[in-house]
Amino acid sequence: MGVKIFKTMNIVRVIFPRILLLFLALLATSSCYTGDIESRSERDYADKCEFVFDQLYFGMNTPDGNVSEEEWKEFVDAVVSTKFPEGFTVIDGYGQWLSNNNEVIKENTRVLQIAHENRPEENRKVEEIIQAYKSEFEQEAVLRITTCSRVEF
Repeated sequence: MGVKIFKTMNIVRVIFPRILLLFLALLATSSCYTGDIESRSERDYADKCEFVFDQLYFGMNTPDGNVSEEEWKEFVDAVVSTKFPEGFTVIDGYGQWLSNNNEVIKENTRVLQIAHENRPEENRKVEEIIQAYKSEFEQEAVLRITTCSRVEF
């Protein structure tokens, strides 16, 4: 009889913490739900942001070779600096992506980071930078990641 109680106590000691942990996890995540996600429009979310943080990923490979350091600097001076004279950051990177031809492209990358007010004219400037780069350097795509941000100076 003592062995049976010992086995039961062992099972309770092993299973009870797991059940408690699962219950706490469910309780914690249930409080995070704030409504039907599909009912929120992207525009509603964007309208609540005073500032956004854009990250643009520019591949440096071209059909004829690579974008040179001089070509990149000329592009930044002529296109980016004129649209966002308030400031931006450029980071060198390396990455890969899957082309429209299902080919994995590995290449050097420049990441352009811009924090700006969430206004249509600022968004248009970012789109113009993307289109100018794609056109000038025969790019299939430029990745853009936009996030809502709190900005302080």
